[in-house]
Amino acid sequence: MPHSYHKRAFSGMAYNYLGKLVSAVLSFFTFTYIVKAVSVEEYGFYSSIINIIFFITLILDFGIPEIVLRYFPEYMEKKDPYIMKEILSRCLKLIFRGSAILVIAALILLFSFHNNAAVNSFLRFTPFLVILGSLKVLSLVFSNILNAFLYQGYRNMFEVLTALLKLILTSISINMGLGVCGIVISCGIADFFLIVSSFLRLYKPLYGQARANSPAQKVSLQRFEKFGRNEYFYKLFWFFTDNRIDIYIVTFFLGITSAGCFAFAINTTNMLMEWTPGTIFRNVISPLFVRQYAKNKGLEELQYLFQLYNKFLLFLTFPIYLFIGILSKEIITYVFDQKYLTAIRPFQLFLFFTFFINFIIPIRSILSVLERPDISNLSNVFAVLKFILILFFINYYNINAVAIAYGITLFAIIAFNLSMMRTFFTPRYPREAILKIAVNGLVIGVALSLVKSHITNTSGLITMGLMGFMAYAGLSYYNKPFSDYDRELLNSGLKMRLWKF
Repeated sequence: MPHSYHKRAFSGMAYNYLGKLVSAVLSFFTFTYIVKAVSVEEYGFYSSIINIIFFITLILDFGIPEIVLRYFPEYMEKKDPYIMKEILSRCLKLIFRGSAILVIAALILLFSFHNNAAVNSFLRFTPFLVILGSLKVLSLVFSNILNAFLYQGYRNMFEVLTALLKLILTSISINMGLGVCGIVISCGIADFFLIVSSFLRLYKPLYGQARANSPAQKVSLQRFEKFGRNEYFYKLFWFFTDNRIDIYIVTFFLGITSAGCFAFAINTTNMLMEWTPGTIFRNVISPLFVRQYAKNKGLEELQYLFQLYNKFLLFLTFPIYLFIGILSKEIITYVFDQKYLTAIRPFQLFLFFTFFINFIIPIRSILSVLERPDISNLSNVFAVLKFILILFFINYYNINAVAIAYGITLFAIIAFNLSMMRTFFTPRYPREAILKIAVNGLVIGVALSLVKSHITNTSGLITMGLMGFMAYAGLSYYNKPFSDYDRELLNSGLKMRLWKF
């Protein structure tokens, strides 16, 4: 029978996804509201600001969210809350010091370039952007601590309230004519709410226990710092591998209008990636992997969990990406705005390539558990390949060249991570299950492509999409990709026999 914390973790997965669906719907309303309310050029400008904040977030990250996600479950298993408190205390100090250094550096540059109007106008806003970046990092840290404590219910509730607050504030900002700045400030206020609410819930179980269990001698945190450094450099270099930075290249070569279309394509696919099970469940599954490995240091069960994780992700994500790709024209027309139809080809290309990130997520989980994030760091060298391909082909194939370069780089990263991981861990992919999932999805996908011409409005689009997913679930009931033991484990988390695929 599955272990009790397996049940609790998979139960957390189910409820986490339900809660995330509500947050996703609210975030989707916010996204579509912004897309429809601003022009293509303004949306390109808004995306550029968000990407700057994202880069500042990476600078202030220091690998802290991953440190929390990796080591808090281990020391919860060892019943050592003092270490958790010590880790969090040092991490918070590091974030605040990093923020202060960035602000001071911006002020020094502001006085140094006081005669340059363009540089001056940007540097004046840098302290404000640093604050927003630090709020984003802190929100990630406290959300991961909630996951480490298996407080998924509280995290879901706080994230739903945060998404609702962001939607309300964004709507108010646009109606008051505050424009892009108002939208950006709304995001910062929502992150601050998430930090405060999470901290209030965590204060008693974390700090209350720590005071009663403090050891007499000082504990060395070199192990955590080494892991955090590797994760930090991975994220920092991933920014150049990721597709967000490419908007600046598109702006330089193709102009702000093309950048707006490009921003729509990447933001829509990135948002979808954030809502898919791979991203959502990683913060729930990783503590399960860590606890299991900390318990017996064996790789056999990790191999099974790796198989199940891949199977579970592909089962849920393949139809989502396939159906959205088939209905992409109808989705842009009836959900967003026809002015973005020119971005349909790069949107479909990014959709296809980002699907394969679902293969990277389980690999990253194993590398994290076995404390080998250095492999992921090395894989980021393929960012050089991406930039070379973009610069060589962008004048010939426009935005599509950027999407293809990103995809080629992604495949190279997956191949590199797998080849390096095989030296100490044997990844076993459930080939039979993957084949069944592909067959089930493609059968429904072909049927969907034959009847999509009958879609004439938003309600028809929603109805057709729901019918497609229901048909996929029905076909998967007969052509089952999961084993009896898989279903037992998943149903033990759901606390009812709902998983019959």
